[in-house]
Amino acid sequence: DDDAMDDDDDDDGAGFLGLPGAADDDDDDEADAASDDDVEFTGHSGGGVQSYQHARCHCTEFPFASTNHKDDCCSKCMCFVCDVPVSQCAQWDQHCHATDVGKEATMWKARRTAGREISFGYAAKTWLDTVGFADFGNGREKGSGYGSNKGNVGQFLNRLLGLKLMQQNLLFEVFAKLVETTVRTARREGKFDEAIMEYDGRKVEITDETDVVPAAGEKGALCHLCVQIDRGIAYTDAAQRLKEADADRAAAALQRAAGSGRAVPRRSHNGFYRGRNVNPIAKKRLVCMALQSRSHVPGESSFTLRVFRPKSGLSQMPLVDFLQKYVKCDPKDVEREWAEEYANKDCWHGPKCKNKATCEVGKRIVSKHVLAGSLLDSMRSAEKIVSRKYANEYKMKVVRVVEKEDDTPKDGGQSVVAVEVPTIYIDEVLDGLAAESELGAEDV
Repeated sequence: DDDAMDDDDDDDGAGFLGLPGAADDDDDDEADAASDDDVEFTGHSGGGVQSYQHARCHCTEFPFASTNHKDDCCSKCMCFVCDVPVSQCAQWDQHCHATDVGKEATMWKARRTAGREISFGYAAKTWLDTVGFADFGNGREKGSGYGSNKGNVGQFLNRLLGLKLMQQNLLFEVFAKLVETTVRTARREGKFDEAIMEYDGRKVEITDETDVVPAAGEKGALCHLCVQIDRGIAYTDAAQRLKEADADRAAAALQRAAGSGRAVPRRSHNGFYRGRNVNPIAKKRLVCMALQSRSHVPGESSFTLRVFRPKSGLSQMPLVDFLQKYVKCDPKDVEREWAEEYANKDCWHGPKCKNKATCEVGKRIVSKHVLAGSLLDSMRSAEKIVSRKYANEYKMKVVRVVEKEDDTPKDGGQSVVAVEVPTIYIDEVLDGLAAESELGAEDV
């Protein structure tokens, strides 16, 4: 009998471990189980489902059929519809009855699916409603909602602070991209107002100052200022800027590595470049230096490059467009070309340019004409004169002129806010303003 029992034990052990000698019947049973797609939960040991987050209707501590759906919940119970802890469900009074079995199962499953497939627009409206922006986007006047405050960017940004951080980031990302698109469209259509722009250059100097309209009573004099701007960047200055940018980039990479525990290599587009093709105006391949900078739009993956040229100074250019026109090269390969171009003060057309006296295309030192004094009156008068003379509605720009030397403000230099007048219009504008001043004096 003992021998028979030992034989049985050996067979059972071999079958359990899957070793040779297992019964054929056991193999058949395992094959049948493997081919069966249906899984049936027959019981559990230890914590079981109660140890993990689960839908309220699946709770084993408070069985759904015999306990209060709303109040009897364990710490792991989740809303079946929202898939969040029951304490965070905003509609728990209704969602507590959600279940995946019974007559209403189809309805609750549909609500659960709809919640997962909800559009961002609907989610954004719901979030904004919670911070007082009712009727978002429809422009209707309703209390203190969005309709009555449409266009109030300050209030919109302040209200965002009342949302969760994730919601703030998503909404601000959309807002920033909408602003960028609006600005890009306005620039393309010539409707964008740059507000007050400061003349930028290594050297900015007011070379001449003339009274156009004398002071009268409390009204100050209107002056014509000639401003000379040296936009050029020497090779040594460009190389130093590149060195500093690379050092900053290396420091940022170390900081990212310290935070994440590993270094993530990123390709750098900083460096000196040469044009892929001959410039049709300059008749040569142009050289430049580019520094990479992230877009200020959150979530934006594209890059904008700050491009420095020997004669025309700083400009900005999208990375994709830049790489189509320029190829990276060794700094020493362009040093001689950079120095030659920086030393050349002619326009791109060369010394034989037909309009040498006035042409400023690609010129290192350019001249600007501005009117300082009564800005509002001078701007309106200048625009009317140009409109009458050229049948062209030109909008004057307000600029800030700060005298500089070696890219730093001069000690005792002037700093004025003025109206810029294009060179082609300056003579007519000055004559017209002088004539209007004389007529006004005669009337008095």
